[in-house]
Amino acid sequence: HVLLLLSRKVRKDLIMFVNQLANSGMNCPKRIRNRTLRLAKMCRIRIWKQPLALIKNFHLTSLGHKKADVLRQYEFRLITQVAACQILGVSPATFFRYLKKLGEGGVEALKHGNTGKRPHNRMEESRRSRIVDLISTKYCDFQPALICKYLLRDEGIDVSEEFIRRIVKAQDPVTRNVLLEEAHPLRRRRNCFGELIQIDGSPHHWFGNMKEACCLLAFIDDASGKITAAGFFPTETAAGYLRLIKEHVLRYGIPLAFYSDRHSIFASVNAEDNEGDGTQFQRVCGLLGIESILALTPQAKGRVERLNQTLQGRWPKEFKLRGVGDITTANNHIEEFINEFNEEFAVEPLNKEDAHVPLPKGIGPEDIRRICSPWETRILSKELLHKRWVMRYN
Repeated sequence: HVLLLLSRKVRKDLIMFVNQLANSGMNCPKRIRNRTLRLAKMCRIRIWKQPLALIKNFHLTSLGHKKADVLRQYEFRLITQVAACQILGVSPATFFRYLKKLGEGGVEALKHGNTGKRPHNRMEESRRSRIVDLISTKYCDFQPALICKYLLRDEGIDVSEEFIRRIVKAQDPVTRNVLLEEAHPLRRRRNCFGELIQIDGSPHHWFGNMKEACCLLAFIDDASGKITAAGFFPTETAAGYLRLIKEHVLRYGIPLAFYSDRHSIFASVNAEDNEGDGTQFQRVCGLLGIESILALTPQAKGRVERLNQTLQGRWPKEFKLRGVGDITTANNHIEEFINEFNEEFAVEPLNKEDAHVPLPKGIGPEDIRRICSPWETRILSKELLHKRWVMRYN
């Protein structure tokens, strides 16, 4: 029991000495060597089957060496059995099984039996090579989530997004350091569908960098995240917004409010225009009873800003695969793209009641088309004619 009365440091040094004496063949008399080994056996000191120098490093990364490190600390009486089991996350029975393996076969015996074997669920090399070729050619510059989607839809290959991400990272190991801005406080979604519609325009090279940029105008419901109307136009104009308002009202009804930025389309900068009906957008909202809310910051209408960012990363690649290269073709197929987006990203609103106001009696589609057309004030001549540029109209 002398060993138990020694300090921790002296006890550790004695154990190291005994194991080195037993394994390294130190130059000492055989009589002293045998007595030391008998003392070690009386004090229950485990003699390792290999030199301690092979497992002396505490910073090895393999799981077997980590287990050996904890087991060695237990042998040195530096930690208790309970602490060792907690560190390894095993039961006492498993811990003593590890201890027995370490004593019989060394660190190599602690390795898992499947170490170095080929996994049974490993993908075939031919299929993996095909996926790598598709990512390098057809789906070049696509994000992993989009690649995973198109592989399943167009190629019939079902793989995980993380598998695609590893391949993309291996092909392009240079990662971008994105500086995240300070998070803006989240605003709670509205309760009902049609209670608030966020609208915005997104100028971008939608059909490739070699073609001219155009503008996507989009309406998204705040409660459900559903795109209700969208269209491509050469620029962000009032006529484009009036067209989307007409489509939205004829399909869903009159929403309670529109949420937009402070573009001159939505709020006139001239005091004279504000005295009358204001802009064309303000006139339409006034006639239909729609509240127009102007955001102070882009983050305030973050849902439509996020929509623009998502579509800029997805739709140009979709247009490239389908051969869509102009505004007319894109507007002819935009319903397909909208439905596909809504199926993937739309959510159920908190309240399933529809907040859209139905059209009043006596107001039909023709009246909505007339309201959503541009109106202009002209002075009639004595012949009840007015001039527009050079042409004369009755």
